[in-house]
Amino acid sequence: MNVLFVCKGNVARSQIASELFNKYTGLKSGSAGIKVGKPGNIIKDEGEFAVPVIENMLKENIDISNNRRTLLTEDMAKNYDRIVILCEKSIVPEYLLNNHDAIFWEIEDPAGQEADKWKIIIERIRKLIKEFIAENNL
Repeated sequence: MNVLFVCKGNVARSQIASELFNKYTGLKSGSAGIKVGKPGNIIKDEGEFAVPVIENMLKENIDISNNRRTLLTEDMAKNYDRIVILCEKSIVPEYLLNNHDAIFWEIEDPAGQEADKWKIIIERIRKLIKEFIAENNL
């Protein structure tokens, strides 16, 4: 199964979900953002906001510091069997809202949150990833 994880800026939620999915399944998923200011930028170059993402993922033995940010396009979305959206529906493009292969996970944006909140968000993503893997026999 070819899975794409989508969030707003492709720095935190979709990167976390994609990497945890890859870790637990051995598969390679995609990660993209709906509003990526600097597509192609490396996560570690995103400054202060990237620090807690990188640090928390290192605790998972996953280094995302050199992952690149990707801007979601309509054509890209057509290349996946399943699209998991981890941001608020109000910013999601119409082509995703109408896509029967897309599912929504209500995940709070961790930007600017304290360390304890990051842990809660990552645990929520982990739980949903494990449920998704089980439901899809991956």
